[in-house]
Amino acid sequence: MRFIHLAPLVGVCTLALSGAVAAQEVLPTIPVVPLHPAQDEITFKVKTRGGFGIESSDGMAGFELEGRAAYDVDVFDGLYNLNGHGDSGSESELRRLRFGFSGWYTKNWNYSILIDIEDGDRAIDDSVTTIDTAMLQYTGFKYADLTIGRFKRPVSMEVLTSSNWLSFNEQSFIWELAPANDIAKFSLMASKLFEFGGSGLLYQFAVSDDYQEDLPAKSGSDSHAINARAVYTPWAEKGRVLHFGASYGDQNPGEAATTRVRSRLGVHGIDRFVLLDTIDIDSDRQYALEAALIQGPFSLQAEYVSRAIGGRSGDPDVDVDGWYLQGTWTLTGEPRGYKRKDGRFDRVDPKNKDYGAVELVARAQQGTVSPDGGTEVEASGYQFGVNWYPLRSIKLMLDYTTASVDNIDTQDAGDDGNAITSRIQWVF
Repeated sequence: MRFIHLAPLVGVCTLALSGAVAAQEVLPTIPVVPLHPAQDEITFKVKTRGGFGIESSDGMAGFELEGRAAYDVDVFDGLYNLNGHGDSGSESELRRLRFGFSGWYTKNWNYSILIDIEDGDRAIDDSVTTIDTAMLQYTGFKYADLTIGRFKRPVSMEVLTSSNWLSFNEQSFIWELAPANDIAKFSLMASKLFEFGGSGLLYQFAVSDDYQEDLPAKSGSDSHAINARAVYTPWAEKGRVLHFGASYGDQNPGEAATTRVRSRLGVHGIDRFVLLDTIDIDSDRQYALEAALIQGPFSLQAEYVSRAIGGRSGDPDVDVDGWYLQGTWTLTGEPRGYKRKDGRFDRVDPKNKDYGAVELVARAQQGTVSPDGGTEVEASGYQFGVNWYPLRSIKLMLDYTTASVDNIDTQDAGDDGNAITSRIQWVF
């Protein structure tokens, strides 16, 4: 509808009444002025696959709410129940409860904040933080995306893969033996994926505070850890990925630092086993190799890590080595997801709305801790499991784990043990 101001309308009527013959004169066009200026619209969008998001009409800004909840029930015996003398025991826990949001502004700025309500593993100093991740990223440079804040350091594909989409309830225990996988209090990272033809090359380089799970003693002098990772993917498309990677980490522990090596051997609901008691150190470095293949509903992945700890004040040097080999098969045909930009695995997205997706998984793993002039400690184990994804946002897991150790004091619980671990998880 056109709106015409009253004064011009009166003028037009006067001209019309002055004479029918003279009315054949062409009248000037009168511009139409909107009563209200045009305004940008904000599109409110509720995601149909779980969650809520808001974005501008031009797509240049927006954010999404996100969260996760996971509840675990574990049943175990043998070395997994030291306090129960190896008898059958059980433990249940709210494994994770996190809420947050992520968003973007223009095509170059991204941000994410995730609040951790129920997970004591993300500790800073001697207190439990309420922030799991908080990061700001700028992607406008040609050769580097810059990320600043609190986030996972670039160590390996298993470490960087979200805990939501791991094939088992827990990462391989080899990453408990190498503390550079921990989220630092503060990090600055440069990274970039370069694609040429069908292949891609990713680099990641991060500088972080020297925090690790087994925190070195305070020395009064600041020090920073570095982590570098490179990933080459000859091809990476849905259902077809080949991945090779290598990484290096230097904890740079500084003066008066200490460390130790502990592991839960794949079962979170128990106390950690001490594979190396606390020693004074002046260096702590690690190297890792990784490889993965996705071919339709099948996937294989393997990683190897070697850690060199330099002893101080008469304490020995220590070598730590670990490896695992893992395979998955989605019976319903879906492939595992893969994020090439980060060099990590992603979710299995069920195609069938009636029964979802079903995945079988298996893993072998081994780790050794070898103090110079001391007794070598070894842990090894096997895991088998099944995962059911009835919906894209819901995952049910059931794992069987068996492990054995050498040269660890397990009292009267024995040197081997078994565990059945289960989880129900909701992600949005």
